[in-house]
Amino acid sequence: MRVALLLILTVALTAAADEPKDDKLKDALKKLEGTWVVDSAVDSGEGIGSELNWEWVFDGNKITRQNPQGGETQEFTYKIDPTVSPMAFDLTWPKEKFTCSCIYEIKGDTLRICMSKLKPDERPTKFTDTDVGYCLMVLKRPKH
Repeated sequence: MRVALLLILTVALTAAADEPKDDKLKDALKKLEGTWVVDSAVDSGEGIGSELNWEWVFDGNKITRQNPQGGETQEFTYKIDPTVSPMAFDLTWPKEKFTCSCIYEIKGDTLRICMSKLKPDERPTKFTDTDVGYCLMVLKRPKH
């Protein structure tokens, strides 16, 4: 009887512990939802002008990156973990079966994403664009 009661209590506590994490994930996904426009992109200290004004559309666990001028699009999937600091962001190119470990932050209408293209399995620990192979993108919500 005690074992059964202990088991029930353990399961209940585990479920209760997961609820705040689930709520934090839902809130974070909601904050990302919609269209963001690349304001700046810097790779290893050098600007990437070709990315400017590209739109990143977040919808569920998918991102569509689109060039409004040229019509080019590319689709990604992503997973986030808003419970760590800095918040984790895993960006996957499904066709290439390639995933890059990133970090992200949202402040108001600004989204920053930092990744290491040379070491995609190595998650950055700070938002930088001066380290070799690190890319820092700043995206903004479009003004309507």
